[in-house]
Amino acid sequence: MESVTGFGGLRLAVSDVGPLDGPAVLLLHGGAQTKASWDEVAQRLARRGWRAVAPDLRGHGESDWAPDGDYSLHALRHDLMSVVRRVGAPVHVVGASLGGLLGLSLAAKRGDAVASLTLIDVVPRNNRSGQRRIIDFLRSGLAGFDSLEAAADSVAAYHGGRRPPDTSGLVKNLRTDEDGRLRWHWDPDFLLEVRHGWVHRRAHHFSNAARSVTAPTQLLIAERSDVVDDAGAESFRELIPHATISLVPEAEHMISGDEQSRFTRAIHEFLTALTTKQGAIADS
Repeated sequence: MESVTGFGGLRLAVSDVGPLDGPAVLLLHGGAQTKASWDEVAQRLARRGWRAVAPDLRGHGESDWAPDGDYSLHALRHDLMSVVRRVGAPVHVVGASLGGLLGLSLAAKRGDAVASLTLIDVVPRNNRSGQRRIIDFLRSGLAGFDSLEAAADSVAAYHGGRRPPDTSGLVKNLRTDEDGRLRWHWDPDFLLEVRHGWVHRRAHHFSNAARSVTAPTQLLIAERSDVVDDAGAESFRELIPHATISLVPEAEHMISGDEQSRFTRAIHEFLTALTTKQGAIADS
């Protein structure tokens, strides 16, 4: 699968690895990231027998930008359902940061399409200062970069001076603009346009959505996260009492890129236990 037609006819780029008859895992990247952030995780899952499907969200990566600026939850959910229908429901949803919130919204509105939900370092009530730090980082790159090293410096500044060990991975998240400068591979209107109401009412909206989630759910929190704090985790536990909460050691907010092996193992173990239990129920 290379592409799917989403809401309003937008083309969504989709990677699809692993056995076609394997249980499907829908991997949703964070804001300002692309499906490339899942490459290693997808390959690891595929080797374990899972079908790993990762779309570029509208306005990101190789997917179309919305010419009318429609980045509403309504449009995003319809996009995801287009992918789910192509794969075959239900799917196991794994979402990092913003992708986790979209997965939460999908699980609340279309529970029949979601077999399980894994949230990666995101809760309805994120730490506000950590959330603001992300927005400031995204805004800081709007003017673009004159080199790959400059982009790496920007990432290092966000991570407290820790540079990516291999800057070549940043290439997948950058595009060369008409002026020759490198810019992040996403439409600034997606996250930075103030008219998107769900951005301002996110805590209220996603808290209500969480109360409706019945699918098996796990929350993975990065040990060094400044986005999910103790208060946010406790609130999440109250919203989804059946959820399991685990800590990923030594990881920061960009957890899917920081700790690939530990992260994949946590997903695999959760899904394997779940499918084994469901198989046992079906056989009884």
